[in-house]
Amino acid sequence: MSYRRAYIIQRRIAIGATAVGATAAASGQLDKQRRPLLIQTAPDFSTGLANLKTYGVSVVDSVVDQSVLTAVKDTSVYQCMPLSKQPRPRRGQPHPAGYDPSWRLSAPGRYHRREETFDEHDVKAFERVEKAIWPLVEAFFEEDDEGTADIFRSEMQILNAIPGSTSQTWHSDNRSRGLSIIVPLVPFTTGNGPTQVLVGSHRQDMPLVAQHGAQVVVAPVGSIAAYDSRSYHRGLGNETDEGRPALIFCYDRIASPPPGYSGVFGSVAHAYLAGLLNVVSAAAAMLGAGASAAPSAAPDAT
Repeated sequence: MSYRRAYIIQRRIAIGATAVGATAAASGQLDKQRRPLLIQTAPDFSTGLANLKTYGVSVVDSVVDQSVLTAVKDTSVYQCMPLSKQPRPRRGQPHPAGYDPSWRLSAPGRYHRREETFDEHDVKAFERVEKAIWPLVEAFFEEDDEGTADIFRSEMQILNAIPGSTSQTWHSDNRSRGLSIIVPLVPFTTGNGPTQVLVGSHRQDMPLVAQHGAQVVVAPVGSIAAYDSRSYHRGLGNETDEGRPALIFCYDRIASPPPGYSGVFGSVAHAYLAGLLNVVSAAAAMLGAGASAAPSAAPDAT
């Protein structure tokens, strides 16, 4: 390899690393803004479906009955949910007291447990929630004219974002069309570990992404938050003194299982792209606000 070619490659690597670092730093600053979702809460599944199609995300009100949520909170998996940071085992050492390997981390302080670790009673309680959300799932997949015969539940899990938890990296649940649904077990606020979505990213609709940017899902207990699996999203850190438990259901087609991109490189590339879109959309919003706030030119003196 010639000296000049080696120099050019090194320059490109340096420029790329600088861009990644700058994007990460800017995204970190944007975490503090936590703009709530501006899309109006849907009163029914029909309106929720329309929001999903246009924006890639929707909150639908009054979906899950309180008695069903009480049954969920009576499950063994909910009762043993981590409420604070779990001790971590050291390699080659016995598991410390209080450590439960069934709970996995998606980011520090964000504990997930999947359905394969649930007992039969837990599964039945969670499937009562699934029965309430199923009409939306069917309607979502029927929209693409392929029917519902080949859809499957790719995930059913419970999550708790404990106090002091940190933010996830940006990601999508699938690069193919699917549906993810979050069921609040406490009210979702802008501060307690909310889900942040890049509005319009499900269709790579850059004008819509630039217009709306990253918004945080705020939702009461009994409602659901649904988003197209292609939407870039992440869980933000929990800045409150209480945990934020929720149920998560994901649905996909057998022919296009998640995640839809290959390996670590694909995950990193999409995380970087989403972070860049977040920064660009925030910059566009600031420029728009600056333009609207600028005084109009004074009329010429005659």
